[in-house]
Amino acid sequence: MYTYFRNFDDKDSCSSSGICTTDLRLSSLEELIANELRQLSFYLVKAREHGLEDHKIASNAVNALSISLLNTNFAEHDYYALYDKLYEDKVLAHNMYTTNKTELFADLPVGEKLKNSIVDMTREGEKIMRYRQKNIPEEKKGLFSLILILIKTAARNIGRIKAFEPDYTMYDFEVLRLYSLTVNTVTREEKLVRRIKEFLNISNDIIKKLAQTYIKNYGEPTGARLRTSVKKGKAILADGLDLKELELILETIKDRPVNVYTHNILFVAHHYPKFREYKNLVGQWGSPNIEYDFSTFPGVIFLGRSFFQKIDAVCRGVMFGSGDIILKGATRIENNNFEPLIQAAMIQEGFLQDTEEYFEELRYSKQEIMDTIANTDAKNITVLVGQHDGKQECELFGSSQVIHIGSPLEIELLNLIANSARSRHLHVRFFFTHCSAQVATIALGLKHIFEDVGIFITKCPTLMVNPRVVRVLEEDFNLKIL
Repeated sequence: MYTYFRNFDDKDSCSSSGICTTDLRLSSLEELIANELRQLSFYLVKAREHGLEDHKIASNAVNALSISLLNTNFAEHDYYALYDKLYEDKVLAHNMYTTNKTELFADLPVGEKLKNSIVDMTREGEKIMRYRQKNIPEEKKGLFSLILILIKTAARNIGRIKAFEPDYTMYDFEVLRLYSLTVNTVTREEKLVRRIKEFLNISNDIIKKLAQTYIKNYGEPTGARLRTSVKKGKAILADGLDLKELELILETIKDRPVNVYTHNILFVAHHYPKFREYKNLVGQWGSPNIEYDFSTFPGVIFLGRSFFQKIDAVCRGVMFGSGDIILKGATRIENNNFEPLIQAAMIQEGFLQDTEEYFEELRYSKQEIMDTIANTDAKNITVLVGQHDGKQECELFGSSQVIHIGSPLEIELLNLIANSARSRHLHVRFFFTHCSAQVATIALGLKHIFEDVGIFITKCPTLMVNPRVVRVLEEDFNLKIL
């Protein structure tokens, strides 16, 4: 289960992470959506400067920012519906801005609405990509890409909070405000860096709010004994990182004989006491190879809103999804009604027999970490975040007290470690043993709070994080890439 926290080389990222190639059509279609959102953000920001707001449109835009196209086999009607809605909102925001503005601003035309044709939409996306590729300087491209990472991560975290608090809109505008800077190719680099640093305070607050929300609903995360073998019976495999959806699945099952297994990063649910109360949540199932997992699971597979894997090559079984754009052939979960998912699982064969019991200990203790810091004789502390071999990484830093955090990623815990080490005049260094958009966001947020703390990230796979972003992280924000 710790494969999510292991770094993947480009050569094995396909079989291990599920992300194999960057498809030009998907890139073009995603650029088209990104362009609609850039313009929509611009109009909303300008309108707000004159006291005009539309919280519903802003919320829709933030939700759209949380969506990424990875799979070529997506449901095209979902994409059309998303584009149509964004265009409608853009027209409304444009009219609100242009009708009520009191000064003249450089304006963007709304443009004509494209017909619902993947071919035409792909061509338009390619045209936008070529224009921006030609007119944006190289360094600024990296900053624009970093902004996209930050706001998409923030948008996904906001979406998880809204699963518990639907009216949570505190930072919707700030997300759009940062993104609106990318609409203009001549925005100064110094301004981009400054605004990114300002946004890191907001990003940290969102992550903190999400952690507090989970604790409020599910209890303080602790260590756990996690079963990784299977039990005989009907089965559901749940992937993504939406704990609310997992809770709703388990509540819907009630006393029916259906076992639920978490997959990939969703294993973090087992750290929370609330989920250990559900007898139907039996453990974690799967390997580093998502293609193999989804092809061989004998029950029903559920892909949550935050599911973020490429699975085009998979011979899929029975699948359900809840995202705005789901896989073609998957059944959509509507209005959090998980009964069809349970009924489908009851029909499937499931696991025919138990396998030999195997458990893995998930270590997680804030008190143990604080005791280590309080009692260490070392002058410096190295915090390893993620899977590691226990030796090679430590040798990079020489003699040091080592603290290992396998999961989950909580910026508050990392802040607590840094503050505790400072109180004892210890030098602390954080080493993230993997790289992803979420990790880059957390590492940047940590560096923003503790400028004198050394923060290291292993080399980012190019399919996970754009190399331009890596250069920006090193040159503009002083993160170290190993």
